[in-house]
Amino acid sequence: MKRKFLVVFMLSCCMANPAVLYAQEQSVQHLKSEKNVTSLSDGSLHFETEDSLRKKKPRVAVGTNLLSWIGFRPDLSYTTYGGNVYAEYYWGKRYSLKGTFAYCEHSYKGGNRFQGFTSYVLEPRFWLKKDEVYKGFFVGVYGQIGDFNDRIPEANHTGHFHSEGVSAGYLQPVWKGLAVELNVRAGYRHSDVKKYVLNEKGDRCLCRKFKRDEFVLTGFCLNLLYRF
Repeated sequence: MKRKFLVVFMLSCCMANPAVLYAQEQSVQHLKSEKNVTSLSDGSLHFETEDSLRKKKPRVAVGTNLLSWIGFRPDLSYTTYGGNVYAEYYWGKRYSLKGTFAYCEHSYKGGNRFQGFTSYVLEPRFWLKKDEVYKGFFVGVYGQIGDFNDRIPEANHTGHFHSEGVSAGYLQPVWKGLAVELNVRAGYRHSDVKKYVLNEKGDRCLCRKFKRDEFVLTGFCLNLLYRF
């Protein structure tokens, strides 16, 4: 009786083992096909929880344009440094909104030249990759307003401007939330310009007023940013 029981038990185990292995294999294949499950090098499976996915997906970024701090204008002419800072908000799966503030009021070239400006830019963006990580290529549109005051030996000009156009760029994550970005903007720019001279007291004396309309490069940025 015991021998018969042992034979039946062994046959049952032999028949059950392939079934168990097949069920495990099907379960692993199903898990691998599920979103957010990856295989590690040791053969184990890694599950990305909602918390880990939330950490990968940025919500807000703060950054600055390094080229402006060095002293380059949007057309890459070299003058003097300009301060700037921006913030960007991410939403949906491939949209973001960037707002930039820039300011400068400095003499350069031994005091013979002066550059002053204030600039506000609003830039909605569309990211080409639909992965909610917001990296790689993007395109967008922008609107900009500001004022300027340039004093050079040839002429002195001050006034207000506004600009509208398109933008494009590429973002590359570096380490954790740190990233670098190349961003270019171009479009229509309208300026209300006042040409003036300075009298002996240093007061401005208006020479003439005129308007300037042009299609130009309005932004060339090498941005350093951190995303949260």
